[in-house]
Amino acid sequence: MELIQPIFVNQSGSTREAGLGVENKNYSQTDLFERIQKDIDLGVDSFLLFTTPDTKTWLPTWDWQSEIVNKIKNKFPKIELIVDVCLCSTLPDGHCRVMDKPDTTAKLLLNLGKKLDKAGADILAPSDMGELTVKNLHAETEKKVMAYVKWRSVFYSSFRELANSNPSSERTYQMNIKNEWDATGTAHKYDSDGADMLLMKPAYHSLDIIGLVKCGTYKPVGMFQVSDEYKGLPTLKHQIEAATIIKRAGARFLVSYGARDLVNNFREFEEQPMIGYD
Repeated sequence: MELIQPIFVNQSGSTREAGLGVENKNYSQTDLFERIQKDIDLGVDSFLLFTTPDTKTWLPTWDWQSEIVNKIKNKFPKIELIVDVCLCSTLPDGHCRVMDKPDTTAKLLLNLGKKLDKAGADILAPSDMGELTVKNLHAETEKKVMAYVKWRSVFYSSFRELANSNPSSERTYQMNIKNEWDATGTAHKYDSDGADMLLMKPAYHSLDIIGLVKCGTYKPVGMFQVSDEYKGLPTLKHQIEAATIIKRAGARFLVSYGARDLVNNFREFEEQPMIGYD
């Protein structure tokens, strides 16, 4: 199971914490490069990048986002850099899309995707749960697309603090946790739209559904162990056990705030017999 480390960068502010431990912060650009190098030294080779601009706006140009991606790839050309393609940290209302304006949303995110593509991103990760975004990115960029299959959940609170993306109202466009067919239908649509990978989040909400999703696609399906799931894992042993369950459920890859801790320890654990690992 591939492990992917989420990482956050802000436009020009100082590094700030958000209750996810001393290593998961919203980094300044200077501190970001230091953090990535430390993670590489630990064995991490895949990152999911979230960008938080200084100013929220309805008319983003995406210049800064593409610039930081270009800087990262120039400095660390061998890493796999996945970049979140969303509006939540940019729009004034904190939503992942321009509400009731799907064409505007699609245009903004396609523009972002094209700029990230040219800047050197390896994989584009649209998370707006929109009708057009995955299809547009597949058709008009050169990069792989990792589509989110995202439940509506209270487990994102620390992420929203870290990304400055608390929504002004409920995100009803995300999937209803009571309805498993929301997940299978969404996954099938994004698969048909050209997604190369599917990412289900939160992870624990998806343990009983990932098998159904995998039955309908040959694409890799992974899970995102989101912020409040990660906060409930106080030790490395807790992290390893949770990752084992996620892998057992069928995940091909795992995005986790603890990827840097798991990258070596989880592999060593996998090689050991389950009995007596305490």
